[in-house]
Amino acid sequence: MHIALKDPVTAVLQGICFDSCFHVMGMVSLIVGGWGDLEAKMTGAFDELRGFLKEKDMQPITPPFVVVSGDEPLAYAIVKIGYAGIKQRV
Repeated sequence: MHIALKDPVTAVLQGICFDSCFHVMGMVSLIVGGWGDLEAKMTGAFDELRGFLKEKDMQPITPPFVVVSGDEPLAYAIVKIGYAGIKQRV
């Protein structure tokens, strides 16, 4: 079942799970490996990506996305942030 985002949903539909998908043309990403001290690793990844965007004069346009992959011993996460175009330098 597909419901366009522009169409209002007036009734609560029970037993149906909704997922939303969208496409962001530009994203920067970083892979975080292993689960030891994951909170510190994720914070570091967010900071590094935001620093990269600032250095390149890119504007972040999405919150950070985290894609968790792999099995327990080889687990990793991909951290992504969408950005708006690069400003041209003269």
